[in-house]
Amino acid sequence: MVKMAKAILSKRDLIQRKKVFNIWNNMRKKILILGGDGNGSVIANAILDANNRGYNEWICEGYLNDRYPIGAMIDSFEVRGSIKNDLQKIY
Repeated sequence: MVKMAKAILSKRDLIQRKKVFNIWNNMRKKILILGGDGNGSVIANAILDANNRGYNEWICEGYLNDRYPIGAMIDSFEVRGSIKNDLQKIY
């Protein structure tokens, strides 16, 4: 009986933690990087490195890039659109 009660409490704790994480995750500031290879990659990797070190205020959503097609990957981040066509829609 004791083992079952522990499992239920653990499951409840897990559900509560998941809810808190989802709320917190939606509060993170999302970054779209203008550009791509070069300085854009440096910025994306700096955000990723900061996240790995526990600084989770920012999250890289991907790139706006005129050279690569939408859906292409630059340093494990997706190209979400082009600067020329999509920047005005976002800003």
